[in-house]
Amino acid sequence: MTFEAAQSSTFQVGHNHNVRHRGLLCHIQTEDYGFSRQYVCTQIFVEGTVVFSLKSVYPKGLTISNRVEAIRQLMQASHKQVIRALRAGNFDTKLQRSGLLPELEPPLADTTPALPSPSDNSIDLGVARRIRRLKEALNMANIEQTISTIFNQVTGTLGVALVDHESGMALATRGSGINLEVAAAGNMEVVRAKMRVMEALDIEGEIEDILITLSSQLHIIRPVGSNLFLYLAIDRKTGNLAMARHQLAKGASELKV
Repeated sequence: MTFEAAQSSTFQVGHNHNVRHRGLLCHIQTEDYGFSRQYVCTQIFVEGTVVFSLKSVYPKGLTISNRVEAIRQLMQASHKQVIRALRAGNFDTKLQRSGLLPELEPPLADTTPALPSPSDNSIDLGVARRIRRLKEALNMANIEQTISTIFNQVTGTLGVALVDHESGMALATRGSGINLEVAAAGNMEVVRAKMRVMEALDIEGEIEDILITLSSQLHIIRPVGSNLFLYLAIDRKTGNLAMARHQLAKGASELKV
């Protein structure tokens, strides 16, 4: 059997758990969509309705020998993160808006790190309409080309995305070294928090970029116009911060928004 055939021949066995949360019976399901799509998806079902969906792309460099274990670990991590986020109360507001959760109560204490607020769910129709209008108004071909150029020209890039500041949803992404959907939602909160601090301190001017330094990665956020921002994640060992900031600034100037 060739490597390509082996890649598409099997799917990993999924995970299924029922979690009782504030009187609701929530079913959490994680499935592998195979090498034809190269991602796993974790969903929360309440009374047959999908209230949250998280896609996690396959890691780079999979081979016949390591792919089974790598995908198994990816599915397990995604499944656990969503369960922790549910128990931490991250989805309570959306559940209340959907009519599934009639009354909000303070969430139970949970010391486990939870996911950022979900960036993709089937019940927030207002967000879906906003993203559709943005994509219709913007030059998506120019955006996709700019995203690809940044990805290809910045050494050590793990992922790059153009994100809507209001919803935290990515309009365009490139890369599989990081979960860009979760990163988009989380960095929306970073941008908003910094803007609130600037307002509180009466600091004039605009954010040029935001740098988040991790032990193994560098994350850079650069606003584009008033409603969007570019997000870039690079490997700290192989990446070049100065070049990454330069290319991100250049890409922002070339975006037709």
